[in-house]
Amino acid sequence: MGLGRWWGLGWLVVAAGCVDDVGPVGTTSTAELSALERIEELLRADTASAIDVRVTVPRDVVVPGDPFPRLVDMLEDVTDKVDGASVDIAYDDLAARDWTLAELEAEIVAREHPVDDGIAAIEVLVVQGDYVDNDDVLGLSWEWSRIVLFADALEAACTAVGGGGGAGDVRERVCEASWATILRHEAGHVLGLVNKELPMVADHEDPEHEHHDPDADCLMYWSWDRSDVSGKVADEDLELCPASLADLAAARDAEPPLSAMR
Repeated sequence: MGLGRWWGLGWLVVAAGCVDDVGPVGTTSTAELSALERIEELLRADTASAIDVRVTVPRDVVVPGDPFPRLVDMLEDVTDKVDGASVDIAYDDLAARDWTLAELEAEIVAREHPVDDGIAAIEVLVVQGDYVDNDDVLGLSWEWSRIVLFADALEAACTAVGGGGGAGDVRERVCEASWATILRHEAGHVLGLVNKELPMVADHEDPEHEHHDPDADCLMYWSWDRSDVSGKVADEDLELCPASLADLAAARDAEPPLSAMR
């Protein structure tokens, strides 16, 4: 869908929330689908046989742990794809700077390549530097297809553990868990959670934080502060809670598709 329908921008930060309805930014090669059709393309067996997660990482960024395979595992758990999900990682020369949303979109579009028929794509861009509207932002997602991770902000969150570096093992766990959690959280928004064009089976949207779950133990919770990141997120992966899983299953398995009934 074109960026004229730029609904559902989400950002995840150390101690802040998400925003929406930022307005048109430009053009994109993404197919002209409605929001729900785009979500169904990612979820359903009858719309695409596989999901291709295409990741671009700056050459001098070291990504801790294995966040991208963990995203693939989550996608395979909640979608119905005959050929599953896969990840392709490319390393590129990408200069650090303070980023606008339009600049991030332009970088993603410049690196897109054609998608085979029957393949749904999610684009992930890792950048150095801050988001101009909020330098605490760890991740962004929009258009039910784009995810950005801010490596410097994630590194700062890791460094904050233990007050300026933290014990090596703890810091490593926090970094790995933080990258994986932020990435999968933003992917949840790409899949339409929470009430981001994906209908809810039962209302579980936080009235104070739009498009997020009020349960702090859920992956789609609105935020975590640094103490929570260094504790709960490091020791246990946050997962999609039953309410979100029910929303995904309802759209994935509906006959006819939910978009056909609108």
